[in-house]
Formats: sequence, structure tokens, C-alpha cells
Amino acid sequence: MQRKHLHIAGMAVLAAAGFAACVYPTDRSGELEVQMTALPTLFLKDSVQLEARVVDADGNALENAVIEFATDDPTVLAVSPDGLVQAVAVGSTTVRATAVEYDEAAPVAQAATVRGLLEVDSVVPTTARFGELIAIYGVGLDTNDLFSVRFGGVDADVFTFLPEDPANPQEFGTLWVWMPPPAPRESDLTLLGFNGGLVFPDTITVEQRDIYEPNDTEPWYLGEIPVLWGNPAVAFEVRPRDETRQPADWYSFDNATTQDRTIVVFSEVVGAETYSVFLTDSIAWTGLPGNPWAVGPDAWTIGPRTYLCSGLPITVGDEPFQLEELPFPFTLVALKDLPAGRYHILAPYTSQGDPVRYEMLIVSSYESVRQPDVAEENDYCDVAAPLSITQGRTMTIDNFRDIDWYRFSVTTDTSMAVITTAADPDADLDVYVIRADSALGDLVDLELIDFSAESGVGDALSIDRLTPGDYYLIVMDFPGVPTPYTLDASFGPPRSPPAGAAPFAASALDALAAKRERAQTEQGSRAGLMKLLERLKR
Repeated sequence: MQRKHLHIAGMAVLAAAGFAACVYPTDRSGELEVQMTALPTLFLKDSVQLEARVVDADGNALENAVIEFATDDPTVLAVSPDGLVQAVAVGSTTVRATAVEYDEAAPVAQAATVRGLLEVDSVVPTTARFGELIAIYGVGLDTNDLFSVRFGGVDADVFTFLPEDPANPQEFGTLWVWMPPPAPRESDLTLLGFNGGLVFPDTITVEQRDIYEPNDTEPWYLGEIPVLWGNPAVAFEVRPRDETRQPADWYSFDNATTQDRTIVVFSEVVGAETYSVFLTDSIAWTGLPGNPWAVGPDAWTIGPRTYLCSGLPITVGDEPFQLEELPFPFTLVALKDLPAGRYHILAPYTSQGDPVRYEMLIVSSYESVRQPDVAEENDYCDVAAPLSITQGRTMTIDNFRDIDWYRFSVTTDTSMAVITTAADPDADLDVYVIRADSALGDLVDLELIDFSAESGVGDALSIDRLTPGDYYLIVMDFPGVPTPYTLDASFGPPRSPPAGAAPFAASALDALAAKRERAQTEQGSRAGLMKLLERLKR
């Protein structure tokens, strides 16, 4: 107090002598503080070297100042006196830096958090449908470090992973996955990877239908698909008990220009009841029992056991006739130069229990297991290739569900002999000859004339008499094995059939009936399909 009094008195003397009074700044040369480099977010097993210094009030660092470091919880962070920090456990603590020789220097403290190698911070949205993209935010979500992502015990397909720092993908990032059927209504999220496993504490509410519903009585319009559209987690919803009609999922998309297309519908569960139909002009919902969809008069369709031409089925007498194929849980159609227009995909099913998962892909390319032959595109009646193109050439069933249509005409009564031989020993080619009657240029009837459905790599079909008209010859492989094959068709004088002969031999019907009993799948085809699906996804 005395020193302060003298200071004020001195100022009064100066003022009396005519000098301007001046207030001197407070002396802060003794104010010191410790400054420490900011701690980054730490992850288990991380280590970092901290730096600190002692500075005065003007920010000038004191040379040779000794700093000691410490932590409030060494079980979370191990900190050496010289500032080497090691993350040893998940948790939070405080790191402190103190000047050893300057007691008056204010120490510094920083909060520190150690994150685990696998953590989930949040999941968005918390209510979702099957096939919806779910964003998972957290640590350690790099797909290279994960074995599985599951909702309610059901495996989810990964869409993409985006790290916040590409140089450190094992740290923060966002993982997008599809909500998979048949995840239960209240599903927990579990992750399993190289860095451990976890169960996210909050549950996700799952609506028991996919994001494209309702699409049973009207199509879900996918729009234009320039390159690729796909969803590996679409769901066949549970079929009501009193449902009498055949339910289906219905989609449509546009080709803006003529381009190649490959379309895949695949399900591991539904099997033979899952198939697809692709139409050129129209399909309408009628709701009629047994056949609730109607196609336009110019429509063609492609799908296991489902082939229409100009809206007409293949018939025997007045009854529709199905081209038989081995039941298999997928449809794959690759089409070259598909014309511009709107196309429909119809995926019927018979699910009565839990929602059933299926996968659908549409790509703007021609994907095949074997090289297509010179007749492609000839997968439907509108683009049937001339039969003469097969002479002296090796043709191919280039995909699992490829079907080859050939056209020919005869001007006089004639007999016909057809011989096919497949190169793959697992193949089983079948041959159908169909008469295509027309009036005023419009197709009015498709009558099955004869067929050969014997088991084995070769088939031989002999027809005694074809009357003048237009015909289709169809070659398909019953088990769906992609294979090269040869096709030899020859014509000669008509022959007189035996008295009382049926339109086609009873042995052919017996062979076809036997094939209907075959329910097993061909493992070679399945392995090839899975490889193709993986290639398309990439």
C-alpha cells in the first residue's frame, strides 16, 4: 500500500510542474502460462508425441523450459513425463502439462477421448423398409475390416463405404447397406470384423415390405436406366391367407435409345416360382382369377415357362402349352440392341411365410457366360433369325436361360429332320417346331407341331409332313447350361404318318413329363451364375 501511495504522490508533483500526467501500463512480465499442442481424436493402440512450451503474456516462449506431462486416468491413456501418449483403453480422461521450474506458470489441461477400433455412433434412418439404403456412422467400418453386417440376424449387402479420411479408412467413415429381408420388425444392428464385434444399442424399426410397394397391380416406374440399376434386398411380401390370385412384383423402365440390356432376377428361397416376364408394349392388370394380367396384341415375353409371341401363347389344340425348363431360382436375360421403348418386368411368387428376399439387376450391357453366336439377338419371336444361318456354324446357348428362335417357311408339303448336339456334357437341348398362322399380316395362332425332349446332349426330331406356311424352330436347354451346339435341319419329300398317329409321339410327352419331375438344380450353372452376379455388381 505504501508503494502505491508514493506512486500517486509522484504523479501529483509532475502535474504541478507542468508535465502531462501519464498512467504507466501494468507490468505483466511475470505472467506465464503453459501451452500444449491440441490432442487429436485417438484410437486404440494409437500413440502421439505431445509438445508444450512456457510463454509470457506477449506469447514469447521461454527457452529451456522443462514441461512434465501427466494423465488423470492412466488406464485409458498412458502418458510419459516427456509427453509420449499411448491409447490403451476406450474412454475419456484429461491430459495435463506443467512447467517444472516455473511455479507461477499456469498449467494446461486437455480433455482426451480414446475411440474403439469398431464403434457405431448412429444409424439413419431408424425406421426403414426392405431394400432401403441405411447409413451407419462410426469407426472401423471399412469393408476390408468387416466380416458381416446384420439386421436382426439377417445378413445385409454393402452398397459403399466412404471414409472421412481416405488415408485412414479404419477411422471415421460412413457405411451404406441395404435393409435385408426378412429382418424382423424390431431389428438390432450387429457388426463383426477383424477388430471385434458389437451390437448397436438402439433397435431399427423395419416395415415388412420393400421400398417399391405397392407394385402388384401397377408397376413401379424405374425411369431411364443409362448404365445400371440394382437392388439386392427387394422383398416378396407375405401373401395373405385368403389370396387366390398369383401375386407379383411389377416394374417398368425406359430404353431411351436402342441398346444392349441384361436383366437378372435372383432368389435363393423361392425357386421355381420366381421368374420374370419382359414385354415390348404393354401389360395391364385385370384382377381375373388365375390370369390377372393381360398383354397387348404386339407383346412378346421372355421368362421360364412363359413365352408369348404377338400376345399369343403356344398352343396344342386350344390349350396353352408351356416350354419346360428345370426349376431354378433365377432368370437372366441378355438382349442385344433392345429397341427404344418401355419394358415391363413381372416377378410372380408364392411366398406364404416370412418376406422372401430377392435381387434384381438391370445393366446397359450384354453379359454372357459364353460368346454370343451370329444369330443373337434371337431370344424372342420378333427377332427370330433365319434357320439358314445355322448351316455349317456352331451356335451357342450363351447364358443360363438363353432361348434361340429361328424362322423358316415351306411352300410345298415337306418332311423335316432336325438334329442338335450340345458340346457341354451337362446340357440337355430340347427342340420345338411351331406353326405361325397369320391373317392380313397379323399372327393369329401358334400351334406346336412337334418337339423332342429326350434327355442327353443330343436330340433328333423327325416330322413327317409340314404343310405350306411360316414356322418357328426353338432350341433351348432344359437345365439352362450355357453350351455351344450344332443344329442341322434338312427337308425332304413328305411321308405318310402311321395310321392313328398323335400330333407328336407319345415318347416326347413321356420325356417331357419326366423332366417336370426333376426338381434338383444344376450346381455348375449355379456357380457360374454367382460369378456373373459378382461381376455385374462390380
